[in-house]
This record gives sequence, C-alpha cells and structure tokens, in this order.
Amino acid sequence: MDFILTIVIFILVISSLVLVHEFGHFIAAKIFKIPVQEFAIGFGKSIYSRNYKGTIYKINILPLGGYVNLEGETDSHKFGGFRNKPFWVKFVVLTAGVFMNLLFASLLLNIFLILNNWQFNSIPKLINYNFNNVEKQIEALPLRIIDIQEGSNADGILESSELIVSLNGYYYSSFSEFKNLLLQNIGKEISIGLINLDKFDIYTKRILLDKEKIINDGVLGVKFSSSNTLVDNKIFILKYPANFLSGFNLTVDIFVFQAKALWSILSNAFETGEFTEATEAVGGLPAITNQVGQIVTFKVFEVLIPFTAFISISLAFINILPIPALDGGQLLIYSIETLIRKKIPDKVINYVNLAGFTFLLFLGLLVNIKDIIKLDLLKSLFNFINSFFGR
Repeated sequence: MDFILTIVIFILVISSLVLVHEFGHFIAAKIFKIPVQEFAIGFGKSIYSRNYKGTIYKINILPLGGYVNLEGETDSHKFGGFRNKPFWVKFVVLTAGVFMNLLFASLLLNIFLILNNWQFNSIPKLINYNFNNVEKQIEALPLRIIDIQEGSNADGILESSELIVSLNGYYYSSFSEFKNLLLQNIGKEISIGLINLDKFDIYTKRILLDKEKIINDGVLGVKFSSSNTLVDNKIFILKYPANFLSGFNLTVDIFVFQAKALWSILSNAFETGEFTEATEAVGGLPAITNQVGQIVTFKVFEVLIPFTAFISISLAFINILPIPALDGGQLLIYSIETLIRKKIPDKVINYVNLAGFTFLLFLGLLVNIKDIIKLDLLKSLFNFINSFFGR
C-alpha cells in the first residue's frame, strides 16, 4: 500500500540523516578521546541496546531523531570531558554533524547529477541567485511536451519530450500565464523558446496559431506533463561540468540559497506585517511525510535522491543556527567563554539549553499542527484505517 510505503521511506530518510549527523559528532569525539556514553537513534523506549567499549548503542522506538551523549557535556567537573576541552576541539566536535550532513548531501547530489547528464532542474526561483561553477544557468518554467494532437497547430513542428520555456522571448511564470499568452496571439505567428536537455541548448521554432486548427480549446494542441501545469513559479535549470566537485558546489549553493531565501521571506514579513508566506515556508515532519507521499503516488522514486539531499542540507542549516540546544547555540556559548576568558557556570549553560530545547519543542509542535491542518492528514489517516480494516 502507498501509505505503508510512504511511512517506511519517511522513516528510512529521517533515520539515515540523523545517523549521519550523530555519527559526525561521534567520530569527532572519538578522535579527540572524549568518552561517548551513548549513541542513540530515535527517542523513547529502547528496542535494542548494546554496550561496546564503554559506549551504549541504542535504537529507540520513535525513529524521528537521535542523540550522542558525551562525557562532560553537562558537567565541567568531568576531567577529560567535553566542556574541559579547548575551544577548537569543541568547535570541531560541534560542527562535525553539520559537516557530515553536507558531505552526505554532496554525495547524493553527485550521484543524481551523474544519472541526469549533470543537470539539475528542480530548484524554485524564490529569489534571484547566481549559482557557482555551472556551465549554464536558465531561469524558466519548463513545460514538457508528452503528446501532440494530429492536425493541430503544433503538429509537425513541435516534438514530444521538448521543453517549452518562453513565448515571443518572454519567460512566463505560470502555466495559466502561458495559456493566456497563447490566447492573446491567436491568428498570429509566434516564436516558441525550447530547451534540448541533451545538448542544453535553447532554440526557437515559429508557429502560426491558426484559429481553424484549434482542437478542443487547445490552441497548440499539445499535452503537457501534469506536474508542469501545477507549478506557479520559475525554476533554476542548471548544467554542471562533469566532475565530482559539482555535487559539492551544488550543496554549498543550496545551503546559501536557503539562508538567503529565508532571510528574504522573514524580512518581507516584518516589513509588511504579513506572515503568511513565512509560515507557509516552514514545514515539519507532516510536510516531509506529505512530500514522500507525493513521490510514492507518482512513482518518481529517483526524486528521493535530491529530496534526501535537500533535507540533509536543511538539517545542517537549522543545526548551525545560534539557538540554545542546537549545535550553533552551543558554539555561541563556548565562543562567549573564549572571548571573556572565563567559564560560564554549568547551571547557567544547562538552564539556557533547557530553555532552548523547550522553545524548539513548542515551535515544532506549532509547525506540525499547522502542517496537519493544512494537509488534512487526519482525514488521510482515517481513510487509510478504514481501507485497512475494510469498513
């Protein structure tokens, strides 16, 4: 069943990203001889536990997170523990999780680029951005042709699998805008901008929009991929050089792109007082589950590779934010210690981290509730239970 497959894939994606992140902290701690007390995937009651060389390895019942407990992480009186290490050691250990998430994303994106002729065509144009080390960058809404009606205006001119990106030199921003442009030019000759993805070239073809050749209100007589007709924004179409640094370059760009896009959305929200776009841009576990569900429904499993990479980059981005309880928040605390050349009391650090953790739990709860309401997931779950029991 699609629902069960969605849940299985969702758990595998989240668990793999948590494992990669926590392994970064784990291996860095081991390198600097910081005792690791626990390495756990998931939260709640343990369903598997093994003590090996002083570290308890655990798999817990809720596979939606994970943690590594380092000796001296909450107590500076532990000799050789984490809080008694030099700042540069703390820096490496704290950023190792973020580094591993970015490294994992680079590997996934490199695999995807190899499988797709070193092209990447699924980043929405939320802001203006110039990608680094690309051979070519195009900003458009590509409409993929999958069928052409015989005797239509496009018959004998356009071909299946071609991608339309512009009309009379204008790069439209939505499918509805493209249709309106066609209607405005009935009886005229138009220039259609197309992309050949094999050569990554843009070329044009001219078509006379003969009113007599309009079939069933279709001005061109062309059927497009259904996924194209639902898009309401341009995307970045990128062509990378065929080398293994391309995945790394794309990862770095996505990381910076996410930061700039979030800053733009938040800045606009505070300037206008309208926070709808900001709340829509933030998603939790239900939103991820819904996206996995879309992949399963449309059987586009190859999309799981960049999808997982993007979540890994997002996880790295979130963790480096200077919020207490996150890696970035810990880094800020120890940076302050280094600047004032004095240790902050354990009690203060622990209270600050607890406050940060409570804030993140509350924020996560709000985001997840928003997703559940928006996506109507309770209804979907109810329908699944009904179908499962045959009632």
